[in-house]
Amino acid sequence: DPLGLIDAMGGKDSFARKLEKFFDPNHTELGHGNIQWYSAKELIGQYWHGNEPCQHVPWFWHYVGQGWRTDEIVREIFDRFYLDEPGGLSGNDDCGQMSAWYIFAALGFYPFNPCGGEYLVNAPQVAKAAINLPNGRKFTIRAEGLSRERKYVRAVRLNGKPLKGFAIRHCDIMTGGELVYEMANKKGMERRPKQ
Repeated sequence: DPLGLIDAMGGKDSFARKLEKFFDPNHTELGHGNIQWYSAKELIGQYWHGNEPCQHVPWFWHYVGQGWRTDEIVREIFDRFYLDEPGGLSGNDDCGQMSAWYIFAALGFYPFNPCGGEYLVNAPQVAKAAINLPNGRKFTIRAEGLSRERKYVRAVRLNGKPLKGFAIRHCDIMTGGELVYEMANKKGMERRPKQ
């Protein structure tokens, strides 16, 4: 119940401030809870990507009208915590969760609520990918203009139609089709939940 949580924490503006502080590198407080076991280089503020139960938190930005922050945080996680070197994974891959996060986020959508049947969008980290489905169907993802500088989502189209809100449904994927992201070099896409 993300909207219920936001309401309980004082509304969207208050929740956005709390999110900002949570991800603020100047608010890394080592020695508190599980944080005591990790170094500051493994954290984005209080966010530790190796702690799988918090891996959905970057998508909360959608619910406060700042989906572009999801794009920024996801890019930072890819750049800092998935490296091809010894110790390049922040945490261990319990039952494949770190790998699952990587695949979903790279494709540009994440199961924020895994039992809800929806995936929240984010800027893809690959220019093109395809998911092969049963009966020869395919779900293709394209990120037009994706580059290190063009890391923000300007618009999303599902099967040629503008995406309303910031979520796609599981059945959208399983039916097959195409999800196209238009990328930009500056923030700005305000994504709203479907009404």
